[in-house]
Amino acid sequence: MSLTTFTAPAAGLTDAHIAAARSRLDELFGDSWPRVVFIGGSLVAGLGHAWSDIDVYVVDDEGVLRPRAYVDDAMTVQLNVISPEALDLAVQTCTAFATTSADRTQVDQSEDALLVAVRLAIGTVLHDPARIVPESQQRRAALRQLLPWTALRSSEQALEYGLEAYLTSNDDLYLGTKFLYRRLMRTAGPDGEFAAYFELLHAGSVDADFGAVARLTIRRAWAANQLMAHAVVNGFDNVATSPLTSPSFEMLPGGMVASPWFCPVRYANGWGLAGPDRGFRVSRDVVRIWSAFDGRAQADVFAALRASGSDFAELSEAEFATVMEHLVSIQALTGLPDDISAFAR
Repeated sequence: MSLTTFTAPAAGLTDAHIAAARSRLDELFGDSWPRVVFIGGSLVAGLGHAWSDIDVYVVDDEGVLRPRAYVDDAMTVQLNVISPEALDLAVQTCTAFATTSADRTQVDQSEDALLVAVRLAIGTVLHDPARIVPESQQRRAALRQLLPWTALRSSEQALEYGLEAYLTSNDDLYLGTKFLYRRLMRTAGPDGEFAAYFELLHAGSVDADFGAVARLTIRRAWAANQLMAHAVVNGFDNVATSPLTSPSFEMLPGGMVASPWFCPVRYANGWGLAGPDRGFRVSRDVVRIWSAFDGRAQADVFAALRASGSDFAELSEAEFATVMEHLVSIQALTGLPDDISAFAR
């Protein structure tokens, strides 16, 4: 049996898609369309293909509509139903960027709410007689300013979970951010690198430009994954005793760094490295070698591993090179340019 891969060409929203959507909406609602109707989704974003659904969003003021897919002349019109409250929040989000140091309501809204706002921001409005939806340029400007902050919030949460992993590996069993720094103080002691983590977590004054956001987000992701590696390597079978070290590295010529897009995973029956789109079965030693790459030159990483204990006392240069080449081939290791934002991709 032969397998053939079909590649669908990229497609955006066309007049034919809009006509198909309007035809189906006329059949469903006649002259009484819902008060707001717009097309969102992959076609509007220019990320669709020839078989993509036409995602139509309608507000359900009466609470009687149900999501459903309709096929019209080989085009699928997908009816997506949103509540009046969800629409109001999306309209508010698309009206203006309003996040301040004292009010982070926009940033902290749920992922589902943000998805509706994004779809409205890029959407093609088919029906809005009361004109409650801002103009396209205004909607897009508001989301351009907001989305970097949601990336910051996600990376902040990732780092918080990384610190939780560190604490748990040291037998500090609790959960929640309320007492995070009290727990770090009692677990890591007065010499722990608290200031660096506090700075990473609370760098709320970063301007909402993509360069600054990318640098901070990537540093948080890298630090979180290093903390996770420490937890699964040192604190899974026994209580860890390693100190809390600074989440920073100094890039040296020829240096490599563990990719911030990979996270170590430990199962009851093995180890893995989870990447952006694939997972890889590895060993404990491979995870340890991966996490040791913090920007130092390769020779320095090898020497540090050899000196770290009996597990690597007999590690040969050839074995080290083989592991490193494999990690590079799966993009779990990468060279770090002077500007860390070049990691963003």
